[in-house]
Amino acid sequence: MAVAEQISQVTLSSDAASITIGSIPQTYKTLEARVVLRMDNTSFPFSTRARMAINGSSTASQYFHFGQELLWNPPSFDQGSVHETDLLLQGTSSNSSANMFGYSTMTFNNYTSTSHKKGGHFNTQAYIGTGYRQQRALKAGWSWNQTAAITSLELGIAGTNLKAGTTFTLVGIGT
Repeated sequence: MAVAEQISQVTLSSDAASITIGSIPQTYKTLEARVVLRMDNTSFPFSTRARMAINGSSTASQYFHFGQELLWNPPSFDQGSVHETDLLLQGTSSNSSANMFGYSTMTFNNYTSTSHKKGGHFNTQAYIGTGYRQQRALKAGWSWNQTAAITSLELGIAGTNLKAGTTFTLVGIGT
């Protein structure tokens, strides 16, 4: 049975531009990032998009997403792929109810290897409007076009802040 151990947890007591978890131990088989997210931005759809950078890398086309997105009210479904400068997560913007957050779980498989590129999957969902009926969900795979071991993860949003209450938890799985 794989053992899961919390490596680090950061909860913002006030707004901040980003959260970084560095010096990630190289002793597990898999990392899992768990994010409870709320943001400053209030314009749709960018109100729902936060970013996760690996090892501080924001080089264009280093990250690749492929998956399916579901939007509720009005209902729509989309699938596809995109190159990005970092990994995409979803959160709830500050114009929504004060008690609503976005929830994401992202895995980083074989994160210690230096002989192959990295990949994993993530699930993310958020309330994007003023009511519970306006939701967005994304289930996707991702890849990072680098062979370096993952030693740090940074959660942030360009040009705005993560709101107080945002929590970033990193868990190591398997030894």
